[in-house]
Amino acid sequence: MNDKLIIDNIVFEKYIDQNSIQERVQELTASLNKYYKGKQPVVIGILNGCIYFMMDLLKETTFDYSIEFIRAKSYIGMKSSKLSVDLFSSENIEGRDVLIIEDIVDTGKTITRIHNKINDLSPKDIQVATLLHKVDVNKSSIKISWIGFDIDDKFVIGYGLDYNSLFRNLKDIYIKDE
Repeated sequence: MNDKLIIDNIVFEKYIDQNSIQERVQELTASLNKYYKGKQPVVIGILNGCIYFMMDLLKETTFDYSIEFIRAKSYIGMKSSKLSVDLFSSENIEGRDVLIIEDIVDTGKTITRIHNKINDLSPKDIQVATLLHKVDVNKSSIKISWIGFDIDDKFVIGYGLDYNSLFRNLKDIYIKDE
C-alpha cells in the first residue's frame, strides 16, 4: 500500500482511502435515491474528472435518468488557466430536473459558469453533487446539495482527478505534500 507517491519530484500523500470514498459514495447515493424518487433527472457529468465518481454514484440508484456530459478544463499541470466549457446540445432540459456531477469544486468559477448556462435552458430544478469541495476557497453562491468531502486547499489527484491528464486511475485520493 503506497501512502506516498513522487511524481515529477512532487510528493503526494494519501489523503482519502478508497474504502472511505466508497462508503461516502454509498451515503450520497442513498440521499440521491430519496431526493429523485419518482423523478427522471438529466444527470450532467463534468468531464473528465467526474467519471469515476459519477459512475459509482449512479450504479446503485433506484431512479431513472438520462446522461449528458460537459467538458470543462481550467488546469494545466497544477496551474489554473483559462476556463473552457463545451456544453452539450442533444438533451432537452427545459422543465426537467437536472443533477450536475462534478469531481471537485475549487474556487467555484467552473460550477458557477456551468450552472448559469444550464439555468438559461429553463430546467425545473438544478442540483449539484461534488466529490470534493474546497470550502475555504469556494467563492461561488451556487448551492452544492451533495458533498463527498470538504478538503484543504491543496492540489489532489486520483479517483478521476488528474495531473497532466494522468493518475486518474488511482483508487485513493492523494494530496500534494507541502
